[in-house]
Amino acid sequence: MKPPEPRGPVSAAVRAGLTSAAGDEFLSVELPGDLDHILRDADLQLALWMLYEQSYRSFEGAHDHEWNPSAVALRRRLEQPFEEQLRAATAAVVDDALAIAGDVVPQIEHALAHAPGPDLARFLHREASREQVLDFLAQRSVYHRLRGAALGHLCAFESTSSVPCRRIAAGIERVGLPEATAAYFHEHVEADAAHEHIVLRDICGNFVESEPAQRAEVLFGVAACLYLDGLAAQDLLASWAGTLGGELAS
Repeated sequence: MKPPEPRGPVSAAVRAGLTSAAGDEFLSVELPGDLDHILRDADLQLALWMLYEQSYRSFEGAHDHEWNPSAVALRRRLEQPFEEQLRAATAAVVDDALAIAGDVVPQIEHALAHAPGPDLARFLHREASREQVLDFLAQRSVYHRLRGAALGHLCAFESTSSVPCRRIAAGIERVGLPEATAAYFHEHVEADAAHEHIVLRDICGNFVESEPAQRAEVLFGVAACLYLDGLAAQDLLASWAGTLGGELAS
């Protein structure tokens, strides 16, 4: 995979550091004085993703800086405010879920039922143009130390993907894209429906039963997944609004 085009000075500096043998560029990266909007800042989000990607496939021409102290320090400077703002943005959902009596399963179900953001899958199903469906596929073609949150994130993803996958597959077929493209989403309709029960009860339910202190972290992972998915849907629909000559329904 080729390194992505920078979206600003920070991601440009990270790209330069990754493709440099010494990685000295990480030392000179200057972050904005105000990081209050890191959740929606494309430059900072891309920089953080590139630093994370070193632990996976990395990039063509990149050197191994996964444990470069300067790269690790920069990653922490980005991920700390990102996590803090994500926790603040999802605190109300987590608190509402925790207020429900019983085990963690109904609490997760409550959080899932109150997902924010527009219904992107419904729009892809019924209204999106061929170009917009292709744009969506390109966007979907960006975890780490938070165990409980990681499981909650997995639970939210698996529990909310079956119906959207059915709608996305229908949208792909509606605009005449190859059958193989829709087949990927059709496969996940049934698979993710089965995964939902497993991840909700067998994984998250048993995990919280064995480690009760992780309950709020699991719910944070659920809320964070839904919140970020909602932000992504808002941005993608907003980018298409001009091509439709009007405002998209949420």
